[in-house]
Amino acid sequence: MRLWTIQPLAVWQILERDGVFHTDPAQSEFVDDYPEGYDWIVRRLRQHAGPEPEGCKLPIWAWYRWQGAARAKPDLRKVRHESTGEWVRIEVEIGEVDVLLSDFVAWYYCMCYWYLPSSEEDGHRFEKELERKGQNFYRTKPLPDPAYHARIEQSWDQILDLEWSGPDGSYVNDIKWVQAVFWELRREQVRDVTHFRGAWRKKKSRTGD
Repeated sequence: MRLWTIQPLAVWQILERDGVFHTDPAQSEFVDDYPEGYDWIVRRLRQHAGPEPEGCKLPIWAWYRWQGAARAKPDLRKVRHESTGEWVRIEVEIGEVDVLLSDFVAWYYCMCYWYLPSSEEDGHRFEKELERKGQNFYRTKPLPDPAYHARIEQSWDQILDLEWSGPDGSYVNDIKWVQAVFWELRREQVRDVTHFRGAWRKKKSRTGD
């Protein structure tokens, strides 16, 4: 399976030096801000690919389809404007059994600890049921009731089904942005490395200057 991961230059330097790279939790964005979603994806990766290797605590993130099937590889003309500093786009080949794919857009439901409904009716019904119990997943994360917490996590399993089209039918397979997670990256899996410098895009003033 061909994947692309965007990483700081330091990651490539570690990979060249040690031959293997594991994610450093101290350098990982968003993990502490969205613990429920990240804990869930870690557990799902364990179920799919087996337990993490020794010394590994969090998965590595990559793209399988950056902007749908027609634009799988991340376009550095756009990616470079998301941050500053020295970066690399690493193209890798990893076995399917070691990779867990999911819908990037729908992943935000997991990050935000929202229920992902199978339909609009399902979403309204679940929120009304919670309201009668005095619970609300927008205000309380995680929900104190284990059964309702489990139902929210179970709803997230839909992002792992790339044929799933979403509650309103808008999550079409060919245009899905598909992300990937896997435990470790090895030097021999690398097929190409592209270096680039990140730079925030300068916003145009209203006067056109």
